Amino acid sequence: FPTRRSSDLGMARNYGVRHSNGDFIMFLDSDDFYLDNKIKNQVETLRINNSIDAVFCPAYIYRQDNPLRLGIKKYSNKVLTLDNLLNGEIYTLATMCLRKSAWNENILFGEGGQGRYGEDWRFELNMVYNGIKMGFINNVEVVVEIRKDSHTSWEMQPIMKRLALETVTPIINSLSIDRLSTKKYRKLLDNYKFKYIVSLLANESFILAIKESRNIEKKSIRYFLMILLIVISRFPNSWIKGLVRRIWISRQNSTFDWEDIDKNTLQQFVKLNVINKGQKV
Repeated sequence: FPTRRSSDLGMARNYGVRHSNGDFIMFLDSDDFYLDNKIKNQVETLRINNSIDAVFCPAYIYRQDNPLRLGIKKYSNKVLTLDNLLNGEIYTLATMCLRKSAWNENILFGEGGQGRYGEDWRFELNMVYNGIKMGFINNVEVVVEIRKDSHTSWEMQPIMKRLALETVTPIINSLSIDRLSTKKYRKLLDNYKFKYIVSLLANESFILAIKESRNIEKKSIRYFLMILLIVISRFPNSWIKGLVRRIWISRQNSTFDWEDIDKNTLQQFVKLNVINKGQKV
């Protein structure tokens, strides 16, 4: 907001919702597009079904250099549970329609660091953790552009992973009510610690990675990780960084199902100026 020049994404969204007057809340970032019936279909769903407070849908993603090839997250064709979100699964925020009446102080966007990195996932996680009932429409109603520089800069990954760890730790501690759930969620917490360590390796922060590896609770993972760190320490840091980043991107790509654009979506892409009329399927 022009009047709030120091605000981050979380602050801006919280401010916008607090000052909104409508019955429903949706978000649309500069690299997202709504397809023709997104607003109509989701608002009608919430008006008909009073048992849910939010509705989501799948989204197409495309890369800036190849808009005729579309991807859909493999897990985004269902209602996500708390366990799904704790495992890092997330809807594209633009696919959401939320009742304004369901908005409350427990599901605000994070602010400060938590309003800049992972703010969408944290918001959805808080929604489910605080009992917001969610529904799902299995129609693709949103398109998201992945820009060449939009793999949230590598330098920011350790900050994102550390903030994610700080977010899930109190939630996981509150869920560990018996021996079975404690074992399950402690393993999940170790996974977050492991990702944080990998992000440090991707940025050549080798000494800090060794230090953080000692916080892994499961002995087998901790020992394996420490041995791995000792082995790769014999290689040049730039080689380690390149390898980690290639594996990271490859794993991200594998979470999508890819398909060629259909003619109806192509027509909407032309109308939205996503691609030129001369481009063919």
